[in-house]
Amino acid sequence: MIADSKRRKLEKTAYHEAGHAVIAWLLHRPFVHVSIIPDDVNLGHLRKTPKPASLHPEYERNARTEGWLRGEIMVDLAGPLAEKLTTGRGNWRIGADGDFHHAFDMACYLTCGEAETTAFVRWLWERTKLLLEMNWPIMEALAKELLQRRVIGAKQARALMREANLARVAVSVAVNRGEIYQSMCEALDFRI
Repeated sequence: MIADSKRRKLEKTAYHEAGHAVIAWLLHRPFVHVSIIPDDVNLGHLRKTPKPASLHPEYERNARTEGWLRGEIMVDLAGPLAEKLTTGRGNWRIGADGDFHHAFDMACYLTCGEAETTAFVRWLWERTKLLLEMNWPIMEALAKELLQRRVIGAKQARALMREANLARVAVSVAVNRGEIYQSMCEALDFRI
């Protein structure tokens, strides 16, 4: 039973960290690696690259800074959201709690007051959820690979996500072609 509990915890962590990495990849955000090796504070992590030196969200408000902040928030939210989509429950453990705090801190640079900040983060939560749902096969592929390897460098993670995306697109195209063929046959009153 203990081994089963540890396995479930590791799987949740893999989906959590894969969520961060998939959204980072979809938003063209650089990262160094993704890991499910625990440390003193977290069960895993996505090692991001440092903020570009030319960005100053503390005092600079422009489209570039706003875009960067929105992306940071979405990457932060993706971990707990992927875990929730996997388990059906939110888990506000220490790592996820840090993700939320960081997301709200970033949102404060773009909003005025608690109500607006909360609404803004909720909106980004929904956008992130949609992206994860649309790209779930990529999430699963990366999470499964994390369970095997524990740490995946950015280059390997991007290659794996590209491959999973191409497979997803190929299946989608095949399904669409089949539906189109069937519709054409029905329109021409052919029997399949």
